[in-house]
Amino acid sequence: MILNSEGVDPNMEDSSYRTPLSVAAEFGQENILRILLETPGVELNSSDRLGSTALHHAAEKGHIGLVEKLLGAGAVDVDSKCAFESTPLWAAAGKGQEKIVSLLIAAGANPDERTQDCGTPSGNAALLEQPKWSKWSKFCWQLGERTLPRMIDMVGPH
Repeated sequence: MILNSEGVDPNMEDSSYRTPLSVAAEFGQENILRILLETPGVELNSSDRLGSTALHHAAEKGHIGLVEKLLGAGAVDVDSKCAFESTPLWAAAGKGQEKIVSLLIAAGANPDERTQDCGTPSGNAALLEQPKWSKWSKFCWQLGERTLPRMIDMVGPH
């Protein structure tokens, strides 16, 4: 395999500082991601020009299998922040990716982690007026999400 060849860098970046792992995660390429995760020296938390990691991309795009593989790979930073201080949980919540939100929280993601504009994952889902708002708020409440009362104060009851 070419990735095992001498001199091939699995962390080589394109002009946007994206690595093959990040591109595979963004575009849902599960087989490529699996091969990269088996490659010695691959950096799980490398970030692109905007600071997004492979986990950010997979979480936002709804690639559940890829999120599971990344979380299972070991030292993935579930609370990594991009240039806007958004975490993978924040990205998933904003796109209504409920299963991924559950996976990230189970993996230790902090639902109270704030972005530079003081938003939280649950606030992100509410402010973007996701069609599943009431389902999302119930989900957060069941998780014991401490930001939910603050979020309701910000956006008003629905």
